[in-house]
Amino acid sequence: MSARTLRQRWVTVHRWLGLAAGLLFAVMGLSGSVLVYYQELDQLLNPALVLPQDEGAIQPMSSILAAARARAAGRFVHSVYPAGPDFPVHHVWLTPSAADQSRMWEMLVDPRSARVLGERRAVPVFAPDRATLMNTIYTLHYDLFAGRVGATLVGIIGLMLLGSAASGLVLWWPRGGKWRQALTLKRGARGHRLHVDLHRLAGGYGAALLILAAFTGVCLVFPEQVTALFPHDRPAPAAPRSTRAAARPIDADTVLATAQAALPGARA
Repeated sequence: MSARTLRQRWVTVHRWLGLAAGLLFAVMGLSGSVLVYYQELDQLLNPALVLPQDEGAIQPMSSILAAARARAAGRFVHSVYPAGPDFPVHHVWLTPSAADQSRMWEMLVDPRSARVLGERRAVPVFAPDRATLMNTIYTLHYDLFAGRVGATLVGIIGLMLLGSAASGLVLWWPRGGKWRQALTLKRGARGHRLHVDLHRLAGGYGAALLILAAFTGVCLVFPEQVTALFPHDRPAPAAPRSTRAAARPIDADTVLATAQAALPGARA
């Protein structure tokens, strides 16, 4: 196969991948770009929910969890994203039960008073109002509002983006060492030629970031399949076992104190 024929085939692959999934590429890229500023935009949209309104000392985590459980109405307290420099309230995540994690709610708790500031649906959600707009955009980015089928489709889109970026990089790569031509806009370019050059330059400079974003997205959607592609020889460490099975469970404050003693300077 001649170099010209091979290049034409790469052009065909690149063109059809772009035509087949270009709109979805744009949806994923725009929603992902918005989510980079999730916290800042969420605080701007919901100042009453996400900014603590009370003064006083920081309450222990056991008090925060007690307040959340009192409002949980039988739901399971799944996890906590503690308040910190970037987000000033505790996020307590709730699911229908320990076994059922098909839905999540987000309860926002003031760290100084242990007062519940509000609650909202986390994921999946389609309710583009002020309280849930950012979580709606997250759901769009994660599964296109279509559940597991949508998440699989997002993974396939990521694979197509990988193919598009890789084929574009092959087409952009300068032949004969003409790097200056590949890395600069042709002087005097207009109309169609200008658009082609802008597309080529944007792809050439951004290919590494596109490939990285697409690959990590595919890893998040298909973690088991990706892990199977990169086997390792070391066996997985055995799960730790408690040596005091009959002892009473420790509270959240003791757990945090133990973790912080093991990792001085770390933040929960």
